[in-house]
Amino acid sequence: MSGAVVAEPWSLAIGQIGKACVFGALALNIATVILYVLAPWYEKLAKLAKVTFTTGCAMFVGAFLCVVNLFVNDQFQYKYVFDHASKSTALQYKVAGAWSGQEGSILLWAVASATFGILSASFAGKYRRWFTIAFATFLSSVAAILVNESPFILSPLIEGKAMVPTDGRGLAASLMNYWVVIHPPTIFAGFGSLTVLFSFAIAVLATKDFQTWVPLVRPWTLVSLAILGLGLAMGGFWAYETLGWGGFWMWDPVENTSFVPWVAVAALVHGLYVQVSRKKWHLTNVFLAGLPFLLFCYGTFLTRSGYLGDTSVHSFAEMDRSALRILIAINGVGFGTFIVLWGLTAWKTRLANESRLMNQQPINREFLLGLGIWLLVAFGIVTALGMSVPFLQTIQKKKPIVVEEWLYNSVLSFFFIPLLIAMAIGPLVTWIGLGVRALANRFVYVFAGATFLTGMILFGLRTGFFGLPVDMSSTIKFFMVLQVPRVPWILILVWFCLFALIAALWKLVEDFRKSKSVAKTGGMLAHVGVTVMMLGLVVSRGFEQQSRDPSATSLNDHAFVITPTKPVEMLGVSYRAIGPTKSFIDRDNKVKIEATHNGARAIVTPGLYYLGLDQEGNPMPFIWPSIQSHGLYDMYLVLRDLTFEASGPTPMKTGDQRLLREEGMLITYKGLKTQGPLGQAGAKFIAQVEVQTEMGTFKAEPAMVMTDKGLDKEPAKLNDAYSISLEGMSVNDKTATLQVKYNQAAYVAELYYKPMTLFVWLGVGIMTGGAALSAWQRRRTSEPKDVAKEPNERTVSQE
Repeated sequence: MSGAVVAEPWSLAIGQIGKACVFGALALNIATVILYVLAPWYEKLAKLAKVTFTTGCAMFVGAFLCVVNLFVNDQFQYKYVFDHASKSTALQYKVAGAWSGQEGSILLWAVASATFGILSASFAGKYRRWFTIAFATFLSSVAAILVNESPFILSPLIEGKAMVPTDGRGLAASLMNYWVVIHPPTIFAGFGSLTVLFSFAIAVLATKDFQTWVPLVRPWTLVSLAILGLGLAMGGFWAYETLGWGGFWMWDPVENTSFVPWVAVAALVHGLYVQVSRKKWHLTNVFLAGLPFLLFCYGTFLTRSGYLGDTSVHSFAEMDRSALRILIAINGVGFGTFIVLWGLTAWKTRLANESRLMNQQPINREFLLGLGIWLLVAFGIVTALGMSVPFLQTIQKKKPIVVEEWLYNSVLSFFFIPLLIAMAIGPLVTWIGLGVRALANRFVYVFAGATFLTGMILFGLRTGFFGLPVDMSSTIKFFMVLQVPRVPWILILVWFCLFALIAALWKLVEDFRKSKSVAKTGGMLAHVGVTVMMLGLVVSRGFEQQSRDPSATSLNDHAFVITPTKPVEMLGVSYRAIGPTKSFIDRDNKVKIEATHNGARAIVTPGLYYLGLDQEGNPMPFIWPSIQSHGLYDMYLVLRDLTFEASGPTPMKTGDQRLLREEGMLITYKGLKTQGPLGQAGAKFIAQVEVQTEMGTFKAEPAMVMTDKGLDKEPAKLNDAYSISLEGMSVNDKTATLQVKYNQAAYVAELYYKPMTLFVWLGVGIMTGGAALSAWQRRRTSEPKDVAKEPNERTVSQE
């Protein structure tokens, strides 16, 4: 606290205002629930409840603005600001600091939910009372969490005064990226939209009107699908550009916490389509509407409880105990209330099946939509089970481990292929369906097109059209310990992606010809985007190639060394280090590396700097990759560390030889000699070494000299690039431990070749645009005239 100054009164006032806003949000949302519960007996209370709800939602926005104000003005007397900001932090990262920690991200969730509450409540029609009761109950619970997990807590007072430290700890290094500014607000907007769907589900169960809600909720469902999907994609792009693992996705529990609700929303979108078209799936859709919110609350508990601290790269710190109890209550009460209400409704109504259409074929649109919906639900459930494994192991007092990527990929592929089939066939068949012959005629061109394009992709991969020829002999781990040929298996997945893509394009053209309006093609456009994105992910990950050190003994050792003196070639690209742009303790430091490919030279600049020392005294590197995009493929270079070691310490007996293949050296140890009186300062131990290179054979004599403080090393310079040092010895048997070192810093690197990654970015854009277009088409500009009054209970049909 040296140099700290007394906090300005205005800054303390901002904190008090922020606290008051949180307490106000809590009180006003509780009041909203009470007022709406009493509204049937006192009609004027409903109008007052609308005011308290809107004001309570606005209070969250006020609290959030207070937090941002404290960050922007460097008010480090607040613990949350001190932990996530510093004076040197750029303005955009100061703003982003407001949501970069536990407390701020919960507040962002509350703000996003409250914003959607204000926007959607007036469009809830006859469901507004119960819709708002559910919404306000949730918001009051989040406000209660924020009372305990508050971003407005001051550091301990000194002599009764709040002191402002000279600087804060700063934003975590991994967050200092432009994605931190745009990704969290987007993904939390998606999370906030889930509350709308859940509140509608509760309102429908309370009012027993299972039909009128569909046109009201449908636009919000599509908005949720678009925003949450875009946020998911942004997180993948952030990981790809920043974390240096070479991919978009690794099935981390926090990634899954976003993914699982998204697939549940996708299931709801298609369920509502069935209900609109066939007057079925009424209760099922209510269940699907409540499921995404509940799944997200469960995932929030997993990632914020502290149980996943050692298994997730995203996991937040352990919550305050009182706040955690409230979060557990949200999960318990939310799941319990919803399941009981839904179960009782289903039991009481005992809804009957509608009769099938006359002459309905087994393969029809309704069947395929149902198949796709339940496959999406299964996709989400299996993923949720996988992300729960570390938690279940922890409560059993076992060491938690995260489910590995290959296992997710193996298990979910069983759902992935039939889901693509349903996506392809479903839109192109009628509700009555098609017979086998008609179905074959309908899809013969789609089948042929997918087969032709798969063959073209294989031809391009084998000939290097996509950058590098594919390794036809490689295998891939599939379900437990089974190894299968990589190329045939990935091509099967590619074929199904193309099959679904061509079918979606076909349907898109048909819809446009029929409607002559782009606005009515949003749904199929989103399907096109999903299939393009999946094609890019499958090819990029499935046919990825990694660098490999020829001298490595481990199959997993993909690292190689880039030096300033001798270019090294990996995956068809020659790399030579030039040097750092700044100090290695400067977070803006990048390392210039010359990359040469087919005679064309370019300078690539992967990032590498050091955060300090870990608990064991080892330097902690922080890295981010350099990605060279060549259109049809990416070359992804990441530096893991810098090194001066060209070889490991090697014990050698007289006459032993060591071949350093990459350095082009054959080292022969000739023996050990001594100079001076042994046991006294000045005694010298000299290793006699002969080195054979392309330039000829020469001798070197690395030594160790005894001093009053111990033994000092005297390396022998071999040439401009290398030296050799005597690391240890045995005088008795003349054994010497020798090590070759670089005279200048070299860099341990990994290189990834990733074909067709452009399709991932392209697919996300198409998918988001399609979903947004579909939501816009189904927007409501006013309340329908027939939803002004509370409905009477009535029996409806259910599949």
